[in-house]
Amino acid sequence: EARGENEVHLIPSNTGQLLYVIQSRQRQVAVVDMRGRSLIGVFPLDAGPYDRIELESALNRVTYMEAVLSPDGARLYMANNREKNQSINGYPSQSPVWVFDTSSWQVVDRWMVGGLPRTMTMSGDGSRVYLHTARSDGNVHLTVFDAATGEVLDVRREIPGPEWSDVQRIASLAGL
Repeated sequence: EARGENEVHLIPSNTGQLLYVIQSRQRQVAVVDMRGRSLIGVFPLDAGPYDRIELESALNRVTYMEAVLSPDGARLYMANNREKNQSINGYPSQSPVWVFDTSSWQVVDRWMVGGLPRTMTMSGDGSRVYLHTARSDGNVHLTVFDAATGEVLDVRREIPGPEWSDVQRIASLAGL
């Protein structure tokens, strides 16, 4: 899981063998073999069929990013709060979730979510992406996406500011 206010974001693979280093301002990802302690390669992040300028703008001015890797390592889901959109009380009205194919590092899908992405995780079977967002009205929402299609399966308003362990517990109790 990547979290931070700088331009480098670290996402370990589920096995711990690989480390994905997203260098947002350079619009690239470095893949490191942790066991062999070697660099596998550095790959450009490619907008694919989506607007290249939009992706570059989102990556250039990242102030907060969340990322999660699918259990099989085939997809990287990345959410950030920099998008060409209207801001309400400092919160974006919509934020992007970029879906990358890790074999090509090309964007294969882009979803929009209301509010500011704060935390992100994935179901153990890789079928759902959970994104916790803060909204301009002070409410916190948990949005559940179908990982394959990007369809919003559920949106739940929560108590403002829960810790991520609370979000995981809420999702688990709700059967999400």
